[in-house]
Amino acid sequence: MRICEVRIHAGGRRDVAGLLLSPSRPVLQVARRMVAALSGVVADVIYGKNLSLEEGALIEPLSVALNAVANVAELRPTSDVAVFGAGPVGLLTMAVVKAFGARRIIAIDVQPGRLEFAKQYLGAEIHVASPMSTGEERQVYSQRHAEIIKDAFGLSDRGPTGIDVVFECSGAEACVQTGMWLLKRRGKYIQVGNGPMYNSIPLLAVTDRELTIKGSFRYGPGTYRMAIDLVSRGMIDLKPLLTHKYTVFVFILPRAEDDRSQKGFPIKVMTGSSSTPRKSKQPFISADNRPGQYDGVFRVVLISTGSVASVKMPDIVRALSQDGGVALQVVATRPSLHFYSQESIDASVRMSLMTLAQDRDTEACGEAADVEAAEEIVDETVGVRVWTDSDEWADWKKVGDPILHIELRRWADLVVVAPCSADMLAKIAGGLCDNLATSLLRALSPVTQTIICPSMNTHMYQHPLTADHLAVLQDKLGYMILGPQGAGRLACGDEGPGKMTDWREIVSIIQDFGAMYRQRAASSQSVRPPGKTVPLSFPSLPPLPLPRPRFPPPTRSLCFPPGHLATVTNTHDGGALRDTTSSDAQEHMNPGKAWSSTQL
Repeated sequence: MRICEVRIHAGGRRDVAGLLLSPSRPVLQVARRMVAALSGVVADVIYGKNLSLEEGALIEPLSVALNAVANVAELRPTSDVAVFGAGPVGLLTMAVVKAFGARRIIAIDVQPGRLEFAKQYLGAEIHVASPMSTGEERQVYSQRHAEIIKDAFGLSDRGPTGIDVVFECSGAEACVQTGMWLLKRRGKYIQVGNGPMYNSIPLLAVTDRELTIKGSFRYGPGTYRMAIDLVSRGMIDLKPLLTHKYTVFVFILPRAEDDRSQKGFPIKVMTGSSSTPRKSKQPFISADNRPGQYDGVFRVVLISTGSVASVKMPDIVRALSQDGGVALQVVATRPSLHFYSQESIDASVRMSLMTLAQDRDTEACGEAADVEAAEEIVDETVGVRVWTDSDEWADWKKVGDPILHIELRRWADLVVVAPCSADMLAKIAGGLCDNLATSLLRALSPVTQTIICPSMNTHMYQHPLTADHLAVLQDKLGYMILGPQGAGRLACGDEGPGKMTDWREIVSIIQDFGAMYRQRAASSQSVRPPGKTVPLSFPSLPPLPLPRPRFPPPTRSLCFPPGHLATVTNTHDGGALRDTTSSDAQEHMNPGKAWSSTQL
């Protein structure tokens, strides 16, 4: 899979400042006015299929660390290394140092949380920097602090037990000075972190110990290729460094800014749309698909039923899959699969993403879209899973195994039944659980928002039971009833109410719910609503069912033998049914035989 294409033309003098990572099409592109003539030939960097988009977001800072370790420090295996600062750059520097075979890594920081992570992530030895004493000068503190570190780890100024290389990744003046005092004779000091314009250093320590001081600011020749190779081979694991992921909408909210500003956390924040939609794997487990903390994603389960309006499900999925902040699962009843399939859903999603990727590439580069590259990243795993009744118990073998409708209930922030047929409406109102869809709906938490989009023939919609069923869903269950349309031509040719609400409006309503969900998550500890009283704003109220038609009182039909006459009085008022016999009729039909009331 090619997602990183770096082209440096011969004779070009451009500074490589960074790479642009497209959220929908994972292609790293170099802006034209960015970086340096690192090579005199055109180079293609191939990004491995086994790497995720999120790992790709860290290739750039990893390349910076690689340049410091490999090109600037020229680190040798079995070296003893000290790293000041356990932030993103410091952690990546330690990861590269470990991959290059360092014998010992000592991490130094003022925050125990960062150091504990470095210990678990890389097996580094850790030291929490002690504070300066009251009135103590920085130069005095730095030398004293270096001696404390040496004593703690048994370090010397000469021989195999000294520090060979110091990587200073914090930019703090005290750390700069401490690092130089910490090095053994003829050691290397590499400044990676950005600090103030001017800084004081222990010049005597530099000259007396013959230290080498170098600076490293950016990535260098071959570091991108090397970074991709190290991650692809599993020599560096980037996944633990990604602790949060926000959409752009959420990232600008105050709560997200507060999270971002917390010292030490998060280690890395990736903004932008979520990754390309991938079909969920079986068995489906909510905990594997929904993190314990808010990640900016609004999770929606779409349920389709046996109405002909199910043909619109691929359109709904296609539109929502373009929203990086929405994750989807589809539950299909058996009759609804007459109108679409897993293949049609996947094809719809892939075509949508390819079109979106090509449009964005054209806008970003001003060139023709790379159709072949777009097709490469839209592989067979891209799509939205369509769950059916056969999936319900397919993976259940014993007590404790996941049960699909329960896992989907735990996963969902919103459930939308679109379309909802008359059959499904009756089942929901009656509390039936005879398939995956009805079992999921029955198992829903009362605080899970649910939208019902009725779709049925006009006469079915005007049936007296329909109004009763809708009342149960709306009044007792707290579901939102969206539609149907008040008039129109149905698929069967009839004219009248019953058509499902336009699928574009359904998509818009879902996106509105998603926006409210993110706002609530940004201002509250919980992303779940406290109850069903959530303020909603819609352009117009959905049409209510037509008034229940009035029918004449029911009549009873009785069959009398020939020649009988019947007199009926109002039985509700204590009357009775009384029969008499016409003698003329008896003689005509069956002479000589009389009928009694016992023969009725």
